[in-house]
Parts: sequence; structure tokens; C-alpha cells
Amino acid sequence: NLWDRKNYILSQMELGNSREHALAEAQKTGIAEADPHLDVAGIDTANKLVIIANSLLKIDTPIRLEQVVICGIEKISKQDLDSAKAEGYTIKLVASATMDKNMKKYSYTVAPERVEIDSFLGRASNTDMCICFETDIYETISMKTNETGVFPTSAAVLRDILNMKRFKLK
Repeated sequence: NLWDRKNYILSQMELGNSREHALAEAQKTGIAEADPHLDVAGIDTANKLVIIANSLLKIDTPIRLEQVVICGIEKISKQDLDSAKAEGYTIKLVASATMDKNMKKYSYTVAPERVEIDSFLGRASNTDMCICFETDIYETISMKTNETGVFPTSAAVLRDILNMKRFKLK
């Protein structure tokens, strides 16, 4: 599971800010795309899922964006967030690559999900970026970082690209 910084918008809505205000703030700080549709529709998150899946999963054929089922956060309201909170949950935009029961094929989704407030993903907020790997040997491996702004994000992308290239050459 991948938890993207696009959840900044949802975190700000939980605090009472409007979607429009949260999006404007995210754009001003450089954590949202210039075209907000890419963020709120989940397309930017889906692109990240494609990159990660093609880099890390054992798949014969690289996946394409068209193979990802995408549902963004456009329809999530403050009422949805309040209702989830009253039941001990929060709503996050989550990207997932899920292996089928026969261990032969992955399905790829990006969609708002209710996650427990006290869970690893539930505790992440604002500009945190998280990823969880569910493994057969080590159970769940979870990582989180907080890199805000354009320069740290650009550096992280460059670092990831160089690492992917380095590991593929070996």
C-alpha cells in the first residue's frame, strides 16, 4: 500500500478547511500538481503505483496506467471524514497492488479507503509519504518519510531513479 502526500488535502479537510483551501495551500507549498485534477482524481498517485510496481514486483510484463482502477478523492466530503472519525477511522487515498489468491496475478487500485485511526496509515497526515509491503516472510514492512516542497521531492525522485537504474544494472 502506498499513502501519498495527496492526503494532505484530506488531512486539512479533517481539520475543517475546505477542499479548495487545502488544495490551494498544497499548490502554494509545491506538494500538489499545477493541474489539480491529477491530484484529486488519483492519477498522480496511480502513476507512482505504476513506477513502484514495475520496479519492485516480480511481473513478466510491465504494467501501464490503463491497468490501474482509479477513484480519486473528489467525492469525499467533510461529512464522510467526520463519520469515519466517529467510528474510529479516517479516510486516506491508498494505492494498492494486490496478488490474487492463486498467486498468479496482481490487481492495481487507487481509491479512498477507511483505515483505522491508530494504524500506521491512519496516523500519517499532511505531507507524510508512506508505503507498506505485506510479505510472506517478514509480515508487514512499513516506511514513512516527510519531504515537503519541490526540492526535496525532486531530489527523492532523482534518488529513486538512480537507485532503480543501479539495481537493474547488477
